[in-house]
Amino acid sequence: MFIGILKDNIPHDVHLWEPDSLEKAFRLARKMESKIMATRKHTTHNYKDGSIVAPSLPQPIRLTPQQLEEKRAKGFCYSCDRKYTKGHK
Repeated sequence: MFIGILKDNIPHDVHLWEPDSLEKAFRLARKMESKIMATRKHTTHNYKDGSIVAPSLPQPIRLTPQQLEEKRAKGFCYSCDRKYTKGHK
């Protein structure tokens, strides 16, 4: 019964080891879960609805040809409103 409530591939892996006691099944499951958690990419978890949300990244802004021309004429960076210089980030 314990094996049936485990997540990911843990139930299958624990079953393959054929633990002869509940204590051994617990230990195997914990070790496998630790391994899975160590190899997962870090994400933001929304605990209210249980979903996993990717970290938000700044969205690129599309400039119109007119906006590009204005920035070019002023010598501004296309991504921000500061003067573009060599090595600007």
